[in-house]
Amino acid sequence: MWFRRDLRLADNPALDAAVERADAGGGAVIPVYIWAPDEEGTWPPGEAHHWFIHHALESLDTALRERGSQLIVRAGKTQAVLDDLISSTGATGVFWNRRYEPAIVDRDTLLKEWLTDGRENPVEVCSFNGSLLVEPWQVRTGSDNPYRVYTPFWKNISKRTDVEQMDDALDAPAALPAPDAWPDSDGVDALDLLPELDWADGFSDDWQPGEAGAQAKLDDFFGDAAREYGDMRDYPAARGTSMLSPHLHHGTVSPRQAWQRCVQYMNDGRRNLSEDEIANCHVYLKELGWREFSYHVLFNYPHTPREPLHDKFKNFPWDHGDEAARRLHAWKVGRTGYPIVDAGMRELWATGWM
Repeated sequence: MWFRRDLRLADNPALDAAVERADAGGGAVIPVYIWAPDEEGTWPPGEAHHWFIHHALESLDTALRERGSQLIVRAGKTQAVLDDLISSTGATGVFWNRRYEPAIVDRDTLLKEWLTDGRENPVEVCSFNGSLLVEPWQVRTGSDNPYRVYTPFWKNISKRTDVEQMDDALDAPAALPAPDAWPDSDGVDALDLLPELDWADGFSDDWQPGEAGAQAKLDDFFGDAAREYGDMRDYPAARGTSMLSPHLHHGTVSPRQAWQRCVQYMNDGRRNLSEDEIANCHVYLKELGWREFSYHVLFNYPHTPREPLHDKFKNFPWDHGDEAARRLHAWKVGRTGYPIVDAGMRELWATGWM
């Protein structure tokens, strides 16, 4: 089981399928995380992400050990690491949840071809949707093209039965069948993800990376903040958002879990939500829809990391002079003189999040 941007046990379809396969065949599941930032194209994880990943991996390993398993952590080229692990364990299949960034899609396509056809001893590859409500290729316009505008995209997915009446989120497995002997692991500390300087010391005041921390954020938000979300999200000084974005990004919570908690909250008669408060909750669902739309565009228009979606913006003017460089630096450190801009950038420096 190759963990990637799905650092959780609950609602993890690849893990669920791997455990089911192992239980049925009398085999074992070997959870693996591979640190290969060079394979992320032009989007390697930044320093704040490093801090989050380190602690999320520790949390995942703890949760696995509570279920009789453990997380094997390796650094290196993914193909070489998988080859070594398959050879040393006799694994017959590799399970993972899909990612949609262009560089990763290319990498995973080559890996799948190699695993199933290129190795001397091929193995089965099983991939799943663990990151989105709807796969990017499942939503099409009336002319059978990908969407380029959010509103019609949202109207499409919000009426789809696999969103409105989606399957319940999967429970975490009670136990994972373990092998007779575990392969070697580098360990999380060996990845050297934590900063040497103390700039991240305050992060733990706001963040508890890992599945338990994500559930705590869900509990906080749907403890009652959600009823004011549509209004309070526009006030930066207030804690008016769910603060789930890093958890969704690294997969310590799934969008299906967030969606279903929101629907349950709206349908909970004990809350006595007004029509306006229910409308505020629908705004949150629409924001999850924006996340879906972003991945839809990224997957279907893979040029967009470097080029605009719409051709009319290709010749947008850029200033590359010294004064522009000075202004850019002032923006990065929150010293532009525009309070709302600077507040956001300083928050980013202090908490890793805006």
